[in-house]
Amino acid sequence: MLPVGATVLGVGIDAPLFWGRGGNRQVDDMVRNAVAAKEHRYASGTVQQVNALRGAAVVQGPLLAAILHREFPSARITEAHPKALIWLLGRKPLEGLLLSTGQKAPAKPNEDERDAYIAAVAAWKMLTTAPGWRDLYRDEPNPVQPFGTPVSYWMPL
Repeated sequence: MLPVGATVLGVGIDAPLFWGRGGNRQVDDMVRNAVAAKEHRYASGTVQQVNALRGAAVVQGPLLAAILHREFPSARITEAHPKALIWLLGRKPLEGLLLSTGQKAPAKPNEDERDAYIAAVAAWKMLTTAPGWRDLYRDEPNPVQPFGTPVSYWMPL
């Protein structure tokens, strides 16, 4: 629940928010290759093809983006991939993390809390145009967005 008067500036959603017209997304190949370069032997399993994901994630991510865009039209939305970001940022990306609310990430978050904080990091990096991060959405040729919601995909590549 948002505090009264709070403003939502950015959102990170841990689900695909767009598709590639040719089936596979080039951005997934880019992230998979970056994770593999960090010597993660399960890179292909960490970054799966959109068509290999469960239907709920594939449908609910874009639906959530559309709802959030309607409620907070000025908020920017980025796709986030917490498990890939763990490999790209190091094993402890939450250590010392302070969000704009001044709250630290929990010392021992469960997997869902951890992924939510990492998605928030991706949104923060998007909003601050952090050095070393870029919008991979711009690299996807002819992306398809089911609801026409403006989205991005900020990653440290």
